[in-house]
Amino acid sequence: MSNLTLDSFEVARKKSVLEGALSLEVMPELADAIEGLVEGELAYTIEGLGQVRDLPAARLTISGEVELTCARCNDVVIYPVDVSMVYRFVENEAQADALPLDDDREGEDVVVGSRAFSIADWVQEEVLLGLPALPLHEDCETDAYEPEVAPKKKAPQKVGDQPKAKQGDTQRPFAGLDQLLKH
Repeated sequence: MSNLTLDSFEVARKKSVLEGALSLEVMPELADAIEGLVEGELAYTIEGLGQVRDLPAARLTISGEVELTCARCNDVVIYPVDVSMVYRFVENEAQADALPLDDDREGEDVVVGSRAFSIADWVQEEVLLGLPALPLHEDCETDAYEPEVAPKKKAPQKVGDQPKAKQGDTQRPFAGLDQLLKH
């Protein structure tokens, strides 16, 4: 991981602005989840906001493009990353748990802050959370990948109407189990 850290409480208090870019080398979990980065890096901006509803806060903005694999054709899909979220920082989990459930607003999250908050971990987590579960091209040619049409099912039979099994046609899936258990 990257050694690039920040004091989330100080960034909020001083209303600092930090800008930079991160490569996949410092985000191994993201590297495992995607094919690559179009520009080789993801750009980020962290802007301290002072207090937002009585808690220190900062806005994290991430931009760039990632390469994913299309679930239909297995070719590369370029997926834009455009994250902009406000994070309110608490000192510990107990403080977070004490907040009302409806305290989070759209585009806002409460996280446990730190005096050594890893920027790479923060960016990586937010990008991973925003990736599509099933990446697809908008105009993917799927003709070659259309599943075969399932044969029509026969009408359900009554219990007594089932055909009789012929001698020797019976499958015995556990036939060799007794031999395995003896060892």
